[in-house]
Amino acid sequence: MAAPNSITSRLGNWLPPSVVPNPLLPFSDRMSFYERVVTIALDWLFILGRDYEVAPLYEKMYRKYLGDDIPSVSEIEGNISLLFMNSFSNFPAPRPTLPDVIEVGGMHARPAKPLPKDLEDFVSGAEHGFIYFSFGSIIKANVFPESTRKIFLNVFSRLKQRVLWKWDEDMSDVPPNVKLGKWLPQQDILGHKNIRLFITHGGL
Repeated sequence: MAAPNSITSRLGNWLPPSVVPNPLLPFSDRMSFYERVVTIALDWLFILGRDYEVAPLYEKMYRKYLGDDIPSVSEIEGNISLLFMNSFSNFPAPRPTLPDVIEVGGMHARPAKPLPKDLEDFVSGAEHGFIYFSFGSIIKANVFPESTRKIFLNVFSRLKQRVLWKWDEDMSDVPPNVKLGKWLPQQDILGHKNIRLFITHGGL
């Protein structure tokens, strides 16, 4: 996800809300007047929330441990010389960037390695391909609502695709087309020729 104005503006890299939607909005770079107003409002909500809610918490925390003579968040940000941004230049929409903003999205990606035999047998034997479902380490099984879990299982059981689900606990009512894993090699799974869909929280 590309950085919003609340981050890039610290380096003087303002993103024009007339053509660059906030990354949390489902808008393209061809926005209506209403969508531009929503983008401007959300951008400023981020900026104000960051300056008056988040930054003071940061300052209180680091001054508690490092002393009161540490500069403010705004002073520290004013000294930033370079920003590496985890995004791609034309996704989700083209955006102007200054030379001190470098997009490095995908730099961690590598060619897929062979999967462990049990996973390879499961995904290679999927006649209609497979779906990978993972919320990473953010959402644990013990906070996942039971009603929601059953809805997912019910939907997955009716699919012709197989489903590989990252789940960190045992489950007794797993359909035949669903395989659970407490840890799964995500890059290698996403690079498999049989994958059809990736369901994820997107790092949020």
